[in-house]
Amino acid sequence: MLDVTGLRAWLDHHHTFDLLRVQTLQHYTVGEELGRYLRGEDGPEPTAKAAWLQRLRDLTAAGRRWRIVHAIQTPLSDYLCYACEWGYAQNVDAGQDVRLLDVTGSDLAEQLN
Repeated sequence: MLDVTGLRAWLDHHHTFDLLRVQTLQHYTVGEELGRYLRGEDGPEPTAKAAWLQRLRDLTAAGRRWRIVHAIQTPLSDYLCYACEWGYAQNVDAGQDVRLLDVTGSDLAEQLN
């Protein structure tokens, strides 16, 4: 069993790996950026995700892949529109592989609710 420190050490020791995050919620708690998005402001605050985006670039440059699969349902919630336009778009530009899996009307959709 690894704790967070042990996991970080293990990941740092392995120079190439894939990380996969599967997201199933239709809304995650986020900061003020969602409010800015909903008010129609120009775009995400550049400094808000700067460190995260640099980490993604560094991981990609080191040969590591960080993947996300997000099970979504249509119509998209305001949060999912925000996540795609202001979140995932920047993450993809920084090297993350993001896939959206539309589960609308499937048995999986019922299990996620």
